[in-house]
Amino acid sequence: MQRRRRFDLTPKVNATEFGAEWRTWWTSIQPAWREADDWPLSHVASSGADWGVLEHAGTNGLFLILMALSWWGTEIPSQCDKRRADFVLAIHDVQWVLMELVKNMGTSKKRDADNGSMEQPATKR
Repeated sequence: MQRRRRFDLTPKVNATEFGAEWRTWWTSIQPAWREADDWPLSHVASSGADWGVLEHAGTNGLFLILMALSWWGTEIPSQCDKRRADFVLAIHDVQWVLMELVKNMGTSKKRDADNGSMEQPATKR
């Protein structure tokens, strides 16, 4: 993403290798409280869980996660059930995370600071 990739050009990837790399990357960017030892990851979140590491907008945030999933998904042969099953697990995990982020909107300190509701004075950007 640092080289201003054209979004209309989908890179050719090896679905098996890219899937494994995507899972490793996805696991590495999860909040510390989310167990990352097994795949699929745990879908247990406490109320008000800290999602700070995943609350990013723009081309280096959630957009990049979805873009990478699209690269992976387009390269899976339709007859390959194992690769498709791995991809579907990833889709379900990202979907769960997105739903948790929506449920927690407005409760994170980052969001509260952006809205000016914390005690600290607002700073110029």
